[in-house]
This record gives sequence, structure tokens and C-alpha cells, in this order.
Amino acid sequence: MRVPPVRGTSAEGNRYHNKRFVALAAEMGLTGPARPAKVIGWSDCRITDETAAAYGDVISAIDIARLPFLPDGIPSGDDGGSGGEDQGDDGDGDGEDKPKKRGGRRVAVECACQPPRKLHMTPKQIEDGPVICGLCRAPFQAPEVDSDEETPS
Repeated sequence: MRVPPVRGTSAEGNRYHNKRFVALAAEMGLTGPARPAKVIGWSDCRITDETAAAYGDVISAIDIARLPFLPDGIPSGDDGGSGGEDQGDDGDGDGEDKPKKRGGRRVAVECACQPPRKLHMTPKQIEDGPVICGLCRAPFQAPEVDSDEETPS
């Protein structure tokens, strides 16, 4: 016998959680808001102290396993090297507001693991923000190149 799904949302696009949603959340050990929010309804459900105590080991394991959260962007001591800032005038004098054109070529980046893990990223991907290694938790960066090893383009 097939059981129909319980509809836990209302309003256009099913974006607004209704009282049925908050009742199901309460069965899972969460507490709902005193009244619904204007746009998201009864969505703001929070874990109770009793539920947090019962699942303490699981919550700790999730905290340990998750990747680091970077609230301030790139870790301190690293300016990223290509943070999207204007690197100066290119001398053509026209189109100051135009972004610099970049080819789709990829740049090799590596993390701090030993041996380093390597990825190939476009300059745009590098500028968008750090990509963090799940093992060493360091950002992937272009490796330092000795001046003897550089090849002319």
C-alpha cells in the first residue's frame, strides 16, 4: 500500500511551512516558533536541550567531520594573490570598467598535504574564493615556482 506524502508547506511554490510541518518537527525533538514568520512560515524550528543531550555523540561526530567554515573569507596570512582587485592600468586607456579578459586555461593549485593534492582551476574559480582541502583543511593555492624553473610564455 502506497502512502501519499504529507504536504508540509503552503503558499505559492510550497515555500511556506505550515502547522503540520511544525508538528512533525516537534515529534523529532525540535521546537517551533511561537508564531509563523511572514515569508517562511513555521520554518524556524530549533533543537531542544533534551534532544541535543540525547544526540550529543552524533552532534560531536558531525562537528568533527564537517569542513571548516570561513566566516571572514580567506584564512589570515593569505591574501589569495589574485583577489580580483585592479592590478593597475594595462595602458590601452579605454574600457576602464571592463573586466580583464581571461582565457579558459587552468592553473595547477595544491594544498598543504604531503605529498600535496593537486587540482586545476580557472583564474575565475581561484578569484571567487578559497577551495579548502578536506584532509589538511588548508586552501588550495598555486605552488611557489623557483625563478630557474619558470618558462617564458
